[in-house]
Amino acid sequence: GPDDAGIQHFKFAQQHLTLAHKRLSIIYISKAAAQPMQAGSTWITFNGEIYNYQELRIELQNLGFQFQTASDTEVILAAYNYWGEKCLARLNGMFAFVIWDTQKQTLFAARDRFGIKPIYVWNTPQGFALVSELKQLTHLHGFSASLNPQAAYQFLIYADFSYNEETLWKNVKELEPGHFIHIDANAWTPGHPIDPQIWYHLPISEEPQEILEADAVDTFRDLFEKSIRLQMRADVSIGTALSGGIDSSAITHVIDKIIRPPKPYHTFSAIYEESEGDESLYIETMSNTISGQSHTVNIKSQEVADQISKAVYMHDLPILGRAVVPYYNLCQFIQQGNIKVVLQGQGADEILGGYIEFHRAYLSELILKKDYWQAIKTYQYYRREQNTGTWRSDLKKIFKIAKSRTQHNNRSDSQLSFLNSDFIHAQPSLSQNNTRLQRNVAETHRTRFVAMRMLLHNVDRASMAHSLEVRVPFLDHHLVEFCLNLPSHLKIQNGASKYLLRQAMRSALPKKIMKRTVKMGFSSPEATWAKTRLRDFYLNALSELKDDTIINANVAQQQFQKFLDGSAPYDRIFWRIVAFRHWQTTFGITT
Repeated sequence: GPDDAGIQHFKFAQQHLTLAHKRLSIIYISKAAAQPMQAGSTWITFNGEIYNYQELRIELQNLGFQFQTASDTEVILAAYNYWGEKCLARLNGMFAFVIWDTQKQTLFAARDRFGIKPIYVWNTPQGFALVSELKQLTHLHGFSASLNPQAAYQFLIYADFSYNEETLWKNVKELEPGHFIHIDANAWTPGHPIDPQIWYHLPISEEPQEILEADAVDTFRDLFEKSIRLQMRADVSIGTALSGGIDSSAITHVIDKIIRPPKPYHTFSAIYEESEGDESLYIETMSNTISGQSHTVNIKSQEVADQISKAVYMHDLPILGRAVVPYYNLCQFIQQGNIKVVLQGQGADEILGGYIEFHRAYLSELILKKDYWQAIKTYQYYRREQNTGTWRSDLKKIFKIAKSRTQHNNRSDSQLSFLNSDFIHAQPSLSQNNTRLQRNVAETHRTRFVAMRMLLHNVDRASMAHSLEVRVPFLDHHLVEFCLNLPSHLKIQNGASKYLLRQAMRSALPKKIMKRTVKMGFSSPEATWAKTRLRDFYLNALSELKDDTIINANVAQQQFQKFLDGSAPYDRIFWRIVAFRHWQTTFGITT
């Protein structure tokens, strides 16, 4: 929402089916494009955008289709009616949609390649539902809001809720990225198994393509610019979410200096009063280079405490990460400026090696290839730029990764003490989903794309809660496929990550931004707030854990007090515990 709403009900045989939609009008904002939309015997409800809809529309017109609107929604229907499920490979965009064929009585549901837009599935004899928000299920007859304990264990210990098709809500599945469901209602009834099919595989090769650096830079620039041009298609005002990093700065530069949109262009940034997490200097540096109008919002710690309940409700899951609530506030700030679409840098780290794990994986890769001289040089740069710890601990970890044939997780064993032993022992291992440290860059790409689902969820929930659409040009599938199969040295070089992006932008962006090598992302001064302005907020939340069947209240309270006393560092599990309990309380989740 809030621009329109529609419901269409169907009765067939002894069953009923309803399609419903709340519209945020972005492309072809006319009422003629209201949903659910019909074309012949097919009806659709669709969340997202198809960026190449204009090209597909021309192709389908040449095949004989006549269109009643200029919307991307009608293009999906025409594409499905002509190509069937194979239409998915032709779509460039972010999407989750359901199509009902009244003549064949078949239901087709699909999700985009990387999971930018959500679909959740509830399938029991009481009923079958596909929803974009988990909270919608709580209004359905026969649904019970219960905890999936295995998923809860993984969230609390591994800081993750990307569990293949499982969710934190018991008996609720997630249609995985790049998957579709096809149901013949003539031969199927709710509660019977459904068989999601994969239509898109992440194209990562163990043998990267051979390419000269200059050619890689040129190709990257071309694909990057094409992606941004496509994602600038809209009939409403567009801006960018600008942090002080190279990713959003690169998007902003291309829009401002190369595309030069005719409409007034705006950037939006969040700044903090505390030095930890504050990127105002870099934001100001970038803002001074563009012609668009820059806007900043000052995120205050008290706003985080005030907004956490709203943010948990809108996310449907425990809010994970120190920046989720501040980002929620930033989206609210953008929406208040009458902007409906922003472009953001999500995905650059995943496709170009922007996380610290990629550095370690690359060093492991060099060691396994016995390229010791290059490994030594790379490590020297790594130490100079990253400064992550002692060289002994660094090398011990890197050689452990290289020598082992198993994957490594990012669990802190000390965090197990925060959970009750009976709860821990009742959970089977989920280790296949908890990996972060890999022996090579290709495998690290795979694990980061799994974890990215969590980040995309956070972005989608916070933005759509304020009727704001976030687009992610780094996740154009042509750009993704090109970058994932490049040699590792084009992603990590001289101690800096995202080397190819830096080379592509080397004469375009301010040196202050280009020289940044320590990743911050959209962060917040979490530890500082926990000890000062949010101290009482944490203490009150932890004091409510009496007799909790999952969390060991005594350990959680004692460890947080040690942090306050200065005898122990801040542990991010404090936030996960607080967020988890808020989520349980908000939705009445039973254990």
